[in-house]
Amino acid sequence: MLLTGALLRWLLGLLSSKDVCWTLACFALVLLCARLSQVLCRVRQLPPGPWGLPFLGFLPYLTGIPHEQFYEMSRKYGSVFSTRLGSQLVVVLADFKSIRNAFRKEAFSARPDNEITALMDGFGKFEILNFQPFLLH
Repeated sequence: MLLTGALLRWLLGLLSSKDVCWTLACFALVLLCARLSQVLCRVRQLPPGPWGLPFLGFLPYLTGIPHEQFYEMSRKYGSVFSTRLGSQLVVVLADFKSIRNAFRKEAFSARPDNEITALMDGFGKFEILNFQPFLLH
């Protein structure tokens, strides 16, 4: 018990010195810059798309019927765009040619099992969210 109290007093004394505080602040700044650089590098490799809020993504902005809003976004960002819905990155293919080309590849032959795919699959029913923008003109 005495050793723990002495250790705690020593740590608090060490943290109260200005040199340690500046060192910790510089370390935190370098760590933040490195993480920001990683995120920006990853975002540059993605298709264009709308920005969202941290942790929520674009979910707060989805109002009304999602596939109609995705259609409007496809007119703005092109036939392939990306967005975040919650913590999930979603790449939307809004053109039948890009959908056909994507599903011909082995990498796109299966979907991940998460809440978004459960919503698209109708929670167990055989329904897939599918919209064809060329029919809505």
